[in-house]
Amino acid sequence: MGLIAAVRGRANTENIGTTIRQLYDQLYAFVRKSRLQTGQNVVLYGNLANRNLLSTPEGIPIEAGVQVSAPFASDGNVICSATPEGAVATCTHQGEYEKLAAAHKAIMQWCRENGHELTGPAWEIYGDWADDPAQRQTDVFYLLK
Repeated sequence: MGLIAAVRGRANTENIGTTIRQLYDQLYAFVRKSRLQTGQNVVLYGNLANRNLLSTPEGIPIEAGVQVSAPFASDGNVICSATPEGAVATCTHQGEYEKLAAAHKAIMQWCRENGHELTGPAWEIYGDWADDPAQRQTDVFYLLK
């Protein structure tokens, strides 16, 4: 489990990038004001194990967040949250964010082939920014049953 400062929203495949950017704008306005000690950016997806909500019109509940070192009092839209605890399947994606779906698919395929069941929640932890998309690293996690 890792603590995060986060802003909640909903997104689907049509608006995921725009929604995440808007949530981060709200989050980082709070972070600058409060001077929280922060780490890597995190997006937490509250999916269901048996249904891909990202492909539905209502979308998937998400939290756009940043790692924090200690709990803090929630303020407006910004909450103190955490990534789930437990066993995970994970994969590291190197490259453009637009191609992250391949890492998610690889985890799902690995789980099917190795008899693991997903519980639903998934999250991405983004490495340090690189102007060269080939140098960007994102770790993808899925909580297992």
